[in-house]
Amino acid sequence: KTITYQADFNGAETDGKYGLFGSVDGGSDTAVIRNLNVNANITLVGTAGDMNVALLCGKLGTRGVIEYCNVSGDINSAVNSENGGGTDAGLVAGQCLGSISYCIASGNVTGIGYVGGIVGQLGDVWTTENPGSITACSFTGAINSNRPVNNDTGREGSFGGGICGMSSNNSNIEFCVANANIMAEKACNGISSTTVYSASGRIQVGTTDVTNSYAGGNINETPVNG
Repeated sequence: KTITYQADFNGAETDGKYGLFGSVDGGSDTAVIRNLNVNANITLVGTAGDMNVALLCGKLGTRGVIEYCNVSGDINSAVNSENGGGTDAGLVAGQCLGSISYCIASGNVTGIGYVGGIVGQLGDVWTTENPGSITACSFTGAINSNRPVNNDTGREGSFGGGICGMSSNNSNIEFCVANANIMAEKACNGISSTTVYSASGRIQVGTTDVTNSYAGGNINETPVNG
């Protein structure tokens, strides 16, 4: 199945969820999005904070699964709340607490906060619970993560990554490829914004494992006030 659409959202609710599917979670069961092609463009404006936006799914819950999907198009999120909170923006999911696998994404993602090619925020960056995973996915395009107007402890700056903008403790990224032009005002990386490389060649993001993945393209990090 192929779905083509264009949407303009005005985010007025903190923790709002925007996309073809706003929020997907199976509760006690598993909810699956599979074999879907999406070609879309989204703009999101507003002053509410900590929202999730994606062409496919705004927020993928702990019992949510996305697999074998192709997603293409652009996201332009100009959300900038007074308390500094921004958006989790990615082409496949804004925030992923479940699992995403075998997906191909291409396009441009612009947002404020956590911005990635596949996912904006992988897991919950404040806990070790609901870590989320991304497996065998690819992204081609551009990432532009801007800094919130007013900083708070939740958004110390802008974070951009070719696969995900920010990943949490115990998250997992493997067999992924990103070919991206990435710009962020705080931190950015070809795979995830907080990735560090170990001497063994294994890549870890905090306690997040990133294995057998490749990143190419251009990275432009512009620190602001440290």
